[in-house]
Amino acid sequence: MLVLLCLYLLIHRYYTLAGLLFGLSVHLKIYPIIYGFPLIVFIFRKTNRSNRIATFLNPANWLSKSILLFFGSSAIVFFALLWSFHQLYGFDFIYESYIYHSLRVDHRHNFSFNYLFEYFHYDTLPDQKYLVRKLGFVAQWGLVIFVGTRYYYDLLSAVVIQTYIFVVFNRVVTAQYFLWYMILMPVVAVKCKPLLTWTKTIMILSIFFLAEMSVNLA
Repeated sequence: MLVLLCLYLLIHRYYTLAGLLFGLSVHLKIYPIIYGFPLIVFIFRKTNRSNRIATFLNPANWLSKSILLFFGSSAIVFFALLWSFHQLYGFDFIYESYIYHSLRVDHRHNFSFNYLFEYFHYDTLPDQKYLVRKLGFVAQWGLVIFVGTRYYYDLLSAVVIQTYIFVVFNRVVTAQYFLWYMILMPVVAVKCKPLLTWTKTIMILSIFFLAEMSVNLA
Protein backbone atom coordinates (compact mmCIF):
# COMPACT_ATOMS: atom_id res chain seq x y z
CA MET A 1 0.00 0.00 0.00
CA LEU A 2 2.79 2.42 0.90
CA VAL A 3 4.62 1.67 -2.35
CA LEU A 4 1.48 2.30 -4.42
CA LEU A 5 0.72 5.53 -2.54
CA CYS A 6 4.31 6.65 -3.02
CA LEU A 7 4.11 6.04 -6.78
CA TYR A 8 0.75 7.82 -6.99
CA LEU A 9 2.04 10.90 -5.16
CA LEU A 10 5.23 10.90 -7.19
CA ILE A 11 3.35 10.84 -10.49
CA HIS A 12 1.31 13.82 -9.27
CA ARG A 13 4.50 15.62 -8.17
CA TYR A 14 3.96 15.58 -4.40
CA TYR A 15 7.64 14.90 -3.90
CA THR A 16 7.90 15.53 -0.16
CA LEU A 17 4.87 13.39 0.73
CA ALA A 18 6.03 10.65 -1.63
CA GLY A 19 9.46 10.75 0.00
CA LEU A 20 7.96 10.42 3.48
CA LEU A 21 6.06 7.31 2.40
CA PHE A 22 9.10 5.89 0.61
CA GLY A 23 11.21 6.26 3.75
CA LEU A 24 8.48 4.59 5.83
CA SER A 25 8.08 1.73 3.32
CA VAL A 26 11.83 1.04 3.33
CA HIS A 27 11.79 1.04 7.13
CA LEU A 28 8.96 -1.52 7.23
CA LYS A 29 10.23 -3.72 4.37
CA ILE A 30 13.67 -2.85 3.08
CA TYR A 31 13.11 -4.20 -0.45
CA PRO A 32 11.60 -0.93 -1.89
CA ILE A 33 15.13 0.49 -1.82
CA ILE A 34 15.64 -1.27 -5.19
CA TYR A 35 13.39 1.39 -6.76
CA GLY A 36 15.92 4.14 -6.01
CA PHE A 37 17.37 4.51 -9.50
CA PRO A 38 14.08 4.49 -11.46
CA LEU A 39 12.69 7.03 -9.00
CA ILE A 40 15.66 9.36 -9.52
CA VAL A 41 15.27 9.08 -13.29
CA PHE A 42 11.52 9.62 -13.14
CA ILE A 43 11.82 12.79 -11.07
CA PHE A 44 14.68 14.01 -13.26
CA ARG A 45 12.64 13.55 -16.45
CA LYS A 46 9.62 15.23 -14.85
CA THR A 47 11.54 18.33 -13.85
CA ASN A 48 14.22 18.62 -16.56
CA ARG A 49 13.34 19.99 -19.97
CA SER A 50 16.38 18.51 -21.67
CA ASN A 51 16.01 14.95 -22.94
CA ARG A 52 19.65 14.58 -23.90
CA ILE A 53 21.28 11.51 -22.39
CA ALA A 54 24.43 13.52 -21.60
CA THR A 55 22.38 15.80 -19.34
CA PHE A 56 21.04 12.84 -17.41
CA LEU A 57 24.39 11.09 -17.09
CA ASN A 58 25.89 14.08 -15.29
CA PRO A 59 25.38 13.33 -11.55
CA ALA A 60 25.45 17.06 -10.79
CA ASN A 61 22.13 17.39 -12.60
CA TRP A 62 20.51 14.89 -10.24
CA LEU A 63 20.70 17.36 -7.36
CA SER A 64 17.57 19.20 -8.36
CA LYS A 65 15.13 20.62 -5.83
CA SER A 66 12.57 17.89 -6.53
CA ILE A 67 15.07 15.05 -6.13
CA LEU A 68 16.43 16.57 -2.93
CA LEU A 69 12.91 17.01 -1.54
CA PHE A 70 12.02 13.39 -2.28
CA PHE A 71 15.18 11.67 -1.08
CA GLY A 72 15.77 14.16 1.71
CA SER A 73 12.35 13.56 3.25
CA SER A 74 12.67 9.79 2.79
CA ALA A 75 16.12 9.80 4.43
CA ILE A 76 14.84 11.85 7.39
CA VAL A 77 11.97 9.42 8.01
CA PHE A 78 14.09 6.31 7.55
CA PHE A 79 16.99 7.37 9.77
CA ALA A 80 14.69 8.89 12.42
CA LEU A 81 12.85 5.57 12.71
CA LEU A 82 16.15 3.68 12.60
CA TRP A 83 17.52 5.74 15.48
CA SER A 84 14.27 5.51 17.48
CA PHE A 85 13.99 1.74 17.26
CA HIS A 86 17.69 1.32 17.91
CA GLN A 87 17.18 3.27 21.12
CA LEU A 88 14.33 0.94 22.05
CA TYR A 89 15.83 -2.43 21.10
CA GLY A 90 19.54 -1.86 20.58
CA PHE A 91 21.59 -3.81 18.06
CA ASP A 92 18.95 -6.56 17.95
CA PHE A 93 16.79 -4.25 15.86
CA ILE A 94 19.60 -3.62 13.35
CA TYR A 95 20.39 -7.31 13.10
CA GLU A 96 16.83 -8.61 12.78
CA SER A 97 15.69 -5.88 10.39
CA TYR A 98 18.64 -5.72 7.99
CA ILE A 99 21.60 -8.03 8.63
CA TYR A 100 19.53 -11.18 9.20
CA HIS A 101 18.05 -11.09 5.70
CA SER A 102 21.47 -11.25 4.05
CA LEU A 103 22.43 -14.29 6.15
CA ARG A 104 19.14 -16.17 6.33
CA VAL A 105 18.99 -19.78 5.14
CA ASP A 106 15.68 -21.61 4.91
CA HIS A 107 15.71 -25.09 3.43
CA ARG A 108 12.17 -26.10 4.37
CA HIS A 109 9.34 -23.73 3.44
CA ASN A 110 10.99 -22.00 0.56
CA PHE A 111 9.81 -21.22 -2.99
CA SER A 112 13.24 -20.06 -4.13
CA PHE A 113 14.64 -21.35 -7.43
CA ASN A 114 17.65 -22.83 -5.56
CA TYR A 115 15.46 -24.48 -2.91
CA LEU A 116 16.40 -28.07 -3.82
CA PHE A 117 20.10 -27.27 -3.78
CA GLU A 118 19.78 -25.77 -0.31
CA TYR A 119 17.70 -28.73 0.84
CA PHE A 120 20.06 -31.48 -0.32
CA HIS A 121 23.31 -29.68 0.56
CA TYR A 122 22.27 -27.91 3.76
CA ASP A 123 24.97 -29.64 5.85
CA THR A 124 27.46 -30.48 3.12
CA LEU A 125 29.55 -28.89 0.39
CA PRO A 126 29.98 -25.53 2.13
CA ASP A 127 32.24 -24.07 -0.57
CA GLN A 128 29.86 -24.93 -3.41
CA LYS A 129 26.89 -23.81 -1.36
CA TYR A 130 28.35 -20.39 -0.71
CA LEU A 131 29.37 -20.06 -4.37
CA VAL A 132 25.80 -20.75 -5.50
CA ARG A 133 24.51 -18.16 -3.03
CA LYS A 134 26.98 -15.54 -4.28
CA LEU A 135 26.09 -16.25 -7.91
CA GLY A 136 22.41 -15.95 -7.05
CA PHE A 137 23.05 -12.61 -5.32
CA VAL A 138 24.97 -11.31 -8.35
CA ALA A 139 22.22 -12.46 -10.73
CA GLN A 140 19.51 -10.90 -8.57
CA TRP A 141 21.07 -7.47 -8.17
CA GLY A 142 22.53 -7.44 -11.66
CA LEU A 143 19.09 -7.96 -13.20
CA VAL A 144 17.44 -5.48 -10.83
CA ILE A 145 19.96 -2.77 -11.78
CA PHE A 146 19.71 -3.66 -15.48
CA VAL A 147 15.92 -3.35 -15.47
CA GLY A 148 16.05 -0.07 -13.57
CA THR A 149 18.45 1.23 -16.21
CA ARG A 150 16.76 -0.34 -19.24
CA TYR A 151 13.24 0.90 -18.44
CA TYR A 152 14.21 4.28 -17.05
CA TYR A 153 11.59 5.94 -19.25
CA ASP A 154 8.69 3.94 -17.76
CA LEU A 155 8.61 4.06 -13.96
CA LEU A 156 5.70 1.66 -13.44
CA SER A 157 7.13 -1.01 -15.73
CA ALA A 158 10.54 -0.73 -14.07
CA VAL A 159 9.06 -1.08 -10.58
CA VAL A 160 6.91 -4.09 -11.51
CA ILE A 161 9.71 -5.99 -13.28
CA GLN A 162 12.29 -5.12 -10.61
CA THR A 163 10.01 -6.43 -7.88
CA TYR A 164 9.29 -9.68 -9.71
CA ILE A 165 12.99 -10.31 -10.40
CA PHE A 166 13.97 -9.45 -6.84
CA VAL A 167 11.47 -11.99 -5.46
CA VAL A 168 12.19 -14.76 -7.97
CA PHE A 169 15.96 -14.61 -7.44
CA ASN A 170 15.88 -14.10 -3.69
CA ARG A 171 17.62 -16.86 -1.75
CA VAL A 172 14.59 -17.29 0.49
CA VAL A 173 11.08 -16.91 -0.92
CA THR A 174 8.08 -17.58 1.32
CA ALA A 175 4.41 -16.99 0.53
CA GLN A 176 4.40 -13.41 1.86
CA TYR A 177 6.93 -12.40 -0.80
CA PHE A 178 4.29 -12.90 -3.51
CA LEU A 179 2.43 -9.90 -2.13
CA TRP A 180 5.35 -7.68 -3.08
CA TYR A 181 4.65 -8.04 -6.80
CA MET A 182 0.98 -9.10 -6.67
CA ILE A 183 0.03 -5.70 -5.24
CA LEU A 184 1.44 -4.23 -8.46
CA MET A 185 -0.60 -6.52 -10.73
CA PRO A 186 -3.38 -3.90 -11.23
CA VAL A 187 -0.70 -1.67 -12.78
CA VAL A 188 0.29 -4.49 -15.12
CA ALA A 189 -3.35 -5.22 -15.96
CA VAL A 190 -4.00 -1.61 -16.94
CA LYS A 191 -0.86 -1.43 -19.09
CA CYS A 192 -1.66 -4.79 -20.75
CA LYS A 193 -5.39 -4.13 -21.16
CA PRO A 194 -5.26 -4.01 -24.98
CA LEU A 195 -3.67 -7.49 -25.01
CA LEU A 196 -5.88 -9.17 -22.42
CA THR A 197 -9.27 -10.79 -22.89
CA TRP A 198 -11.41 -12.31 -20.17
CA THR A 199 -10.42 -15.77 -21.38
CA LYS A 200 -6.70 -15.00 -21.21
CA THR A 201 -7.07 -13.37 -17.79
CA ILE A 202 -8.92 -16.36 -16.32
CA MET A 203 -6.37 -18.74 -17.86
CA ILE A 204 -3.41 -16.80 -16.41
CA LEU A 205 -4.98 -16.66 -12.94
CA SER A 206 -5.87 -20.37 -13.07
CA ILE A 207 -2.30 -21.34 -13.99
CA PHE A 208 -0.94 -19.19 -11.17
CA PHE A 209 -3.24 -20.58 -8.48
CA LEU A 210 -2.81 -24.18 -9.65
CA ALA A 211 0.96 -23.78 -9.51
CA GLU A 212 0.71 -22.19 -6.07
CA MET A 213 -1.47 -25.00 -4.75
CA SER A 214 0.71 -27.73 -6.21
CA VAL A 215 3.84 -26.28 -4.60
CA ASN A 216 2.12 -25.95 -1.22
CA LEU A 217 0.68 -29.45 -1.34
CA ALA A 218 4.03 -30.92 -2.41
